[in-house]
Amino acid sequence: MPIYLYLYKDWYRRLIVENELTSFLVWIHFMMLVMMYALYVMQVKTALRLLRSDNSVRIDHRAQGKALLLVRALVIVTGALLVET
Repeated sequence: MPIYLYLYKDWYRRLIVENELTSFLVWIHFMMLVMMYALYVMQVKTALRLLRSDNSVRIDHRAQGKALLLVRALVIVTGALLVET
């Protein structure tokens, strides 16, 4: 998706020329993306521990999964709000 946006959307005009880089919604969307990828890393780490038969992380893995679904939904919503028609 980032490659598509870079190649086919006029991101420079929108962020730099129209000064939308300082927009609160752009930064919220960016922070949500960072949080989502951090949760993916944590999810993989606990999944690897589960594969090694360490069931003590099962509760953490479930909580991370729920948080990941919530953050992913928020990324989609903020991205939809940023779409230029």
